[in-house]
Amino acid sequence: MGKAFKVYDIHCGRCGAYILTYHKHGSGKGIIRLYFHNIIGPSEWSNLQNSSDKGKRMLQCAACSEVLGNPVLDKGNKWAFRMRKGLFHRKLKKR
Repeated sequence: MGKAFKVYDIHCGRCGAYILTYHKHGSGKGIIRLYFHNIIGPSEWSNLQNSSDKGKRMLQCAACSEVLGNPVLDKGNKWAFRMRKGLFHRKLKKR
């Protein structure tokens, strides 16, 4: 039996625009960090793990330019976006 996971669509808290789809592992209810290797779409964000500018690019809404997260190097040398609380909404996708 596999580990528990959820798939969320992340939207901008200001304008409501779709940003990305995220595959969250574990049972915690909040999203504090978005790990690059768990981003599954769109390709603009899912290919960031293999990009050379992964530590320079902020998670930003394309529609209103709101900054939703800043890149950080987490424990175990894993790149993630440190999410800014209250500036994004998550919606659970049905499996």
